[in-house]
Amino acid sequence: MSTSFKAPESLAGAIRIMAKEKSLAEQFVVILNTVGKEDVQQFARGIQLYSEAKAEFDGLIEGMKMNLELDEPLAESLDFNNSLRTAVGNRWAFTSYIKESIIGDQHGKRFPYEDIIKDAADLISKLTDAALKIWKEYRNAADSEKQVIRTQLDGVKWQPYSEIGSE
Repeated sequence: MSTSFKAPESLAGAIRIMAKEKSLAEQFVVILNTVGKEDVQQFARGIQLYSEAKAEFDGLIEGMKMNLELDEPLAESLDFNNSLRTAVGNRWAFTSYIKESIIGDQHGKRFPYEDIIKDAADLISKLTDAALKIWKEYRNAADSEKQVIRTQLDGVKWQPYSEIGSE
């Protein structure tokens, strides 16, 4: 993975960043469901952490949509920035928990997701850039395109735990 991050140049690039977060979190649920069920307390904790992160990301997305509708710049929104930091903190707590407590050091094998994002600050920066790009594109969009953007944002909301990788 490249260590230098470029802000998304397009709406598609911005949505891709958010979709990648959704996909990553949901794949960590699959890992939880696959190898985490042996310890009921760890399993329940993993579900709790996913649920908290999902709720924060869903709230972040709904807040973004409201900012878009009210023409409130995200860069100046204290609520957006606080929501983003909380969502990232919760996502980080969930994936770190799965990495450290559920997977651990499985017979000396390197954890495969280690290089996805180096730290929470990197994730905050990426998601901020994506949100600002979405806001800018929304401001310049025709009404029909605005509906597409809102639909795309709904599409990057995380699935409920019960709908992911259930056996």
